[in-house]
Amino acid sequence: MATQVVAGGSLRVPMTYAAYRALGETKHHEYYDGMCVINPPSRRHAVVARRLTRVLEDACPTGYDVIPEWGWRVQTQQEFGPDVMVVADSAPGADLLRAAPLLVVEVTSPSTRSEDWGRKLTAYAEGGAQWYWIVDPDAGEVAVFRNVAGEFAPQVRLADGRHRLAEPFPITLDLAILFR
Repeated sequence: MATQVVAGGSLRVPMTYAAYRALGETKHHEYYDGMCVINPPSRRHAVVARRLTRVLEDACPTGYDVIPEWGWRVQTQQEFGPDVMVVADSAPGADLLRAAPLLVVEVTSPSTRSEDWGRKLTAYAEGGAQWYWIVDPDAGEVAVFRNVAGEFAPQVRLADGRHRLAEPFPITLDLAILFR
């Protein structure tokens, strides 16, 4: 019996880490808690992530890359595929990131919202990401967190309108454009 995952849904398949790595290059998968987690995005999710990637690329300082849909080995046997990351040009890893990014962004979906606000919030902070944004298309909001001693501290919650952020680098987010 074949299992089909629809956009915005989630499939969790128990397997060993060795079996997960043997899958090779596969889209929209992560590994934690002894499971391969598959989360294909909805169209709205993909469009918001693309728009945000463009804005980040325009504002990104020299010495950093904006990378959508790439993997990050946060720790041994724990790999995530954030929607967007901003990483140092010199960051190690050809197949996936092996150092802490400057910024990690997750665009929520109904099936991943609890992971983005729970497990990933904790794992990304412990992994050393300096900033974490949770972008919620349904609520029309962006929650901004800063890493303080291995935990994310809320900085601001953006809703409606145009917002200028000074950190992690100067950037203007127009939520009307991002979520239209």
